[in-house]
Amino acid sequence: MTPFAPDRPELAVVQHAEWPQCIEEADFIVVTCAAYPQYSRHMLNAEVLAKAKPAYAWSSSAVARGSTNYGADRKAATWTQALQVALVRLNVAVIQGTSDEATALRRHVEGELDAHHSPDLFHGLHEVSKATSLHLVRQSDATVAAAQTRWAVERATQQACEDQSPRPCGRPPAFAARIHAALSEVLQAEIAHTPAQARQCEARELMRELGILYHPYDFERGQAQPVEQVAQRLNGVWTRLGSIAAAAELPTSARERLAKEQRLSPQLLATITFFFATLQGQVDAFVLPLTLERTLVEQLIPALYLERVAARSTHAKSRHRRRTLSRQLHDHKLLKRFLAHGAALPKEELARLGCNAQSTAKQLVWGMWNVGGSLEESA
Repeated sequence: MTPFAPDRPELAVVQHAEWPQCIEEADFIVVTCAAYPQYSRHMLNAEVLAKAKPAYAWSSSAVARGSTNYGADRKAATWTQALQVALVRLNVAVIQGTSDEATALRRHVEGELDAHHSPDLFHGLHEVSKATSLHLVRQSDATVAAAQTRWAVERATQQACEDQSPRPCGRPPAFAARIHAALSEVLQAEIAHTPAQARQCEARELMRELGILYHPYDFERGQAQPVEQVAQRLNGVWTRLGSIAAAAELPTSARERLAKEQRLSPQLLATITFFFATLQGQVDAFVLPLTLERTLVEQLIPALYLERVAARSTHAKSRHRRRTLSRQLHDHKLLKRFLAHGAALPKEELARLGCNAQSTAKQLVWGMWNVGGSLEESA
């Protein structure tokens, strides 16, 4: 609904209306306007949202942040109270919350809301990076830099001694041997620097792998990722990260960080399981014919999910691959299935089923985007 948007031929499908007309027809509500208290404050309030279609609040923190008031603390009860105030008179059910592993937030989501808690991948990847990348960089770069500094000091000392006039009495220091030893250290450090750099690159690739695994669909074929397969690949990632830590002799604090994040694996797997269980429940509620249900679950929803992932990708190659795969899932096979099923149905019934399928797919994809947390973006 864009009452002030200019008329443009290419936007003929855009419906112009005065706010909040047609709000009860909207599948999604997106507000993009300046935050002026005299103009936009409370324009999306409880009265407006009460008219909207029933919805799920997939991330409780997002709803709670709608208020400009700050709580006195970050206890679970404070989060719950803020959310309850934000949801007054709204037709919303909270079924999932995504956050870091703060005890109060988990108690708020799991204990007081009785909702599913999903780990925030951003914080997990940040901890893995602190445990590996920073230490590996410091190790390799610091060793080479220290060796080069010593070599430079030995050469400068020799030059300073030779520049003295008159020269000091007695035998001069063994500058040649000292410089040779310092140069040997530089060469050894640079040789050791190569495997250190390789470990850095491997650690970065493993972090990207973690991001890819924390999605319900794989990015190569657009198919559902079986939880058992994800669990096996996760174990492989943590094993390789442990090997890197051992080979690089990372400090105890770094290894403890890795162990802490590895303990999140069951929660990552539980979130993927939660996604597919919620998906099946939503689809079952429509009582769709088997052909249409399979089309929705196996093609339409994965296509929309990949479309969303592609939109968030900052790397051109990744974005192109995922958009191409999304289009392939949307291709003529999908339309043929709908048409084959629709041959035996009245047009009104086919339109209703198609509309329901599209609405369900979009609702799940947009809501469950919180599952991915931070995308693996550099893959």
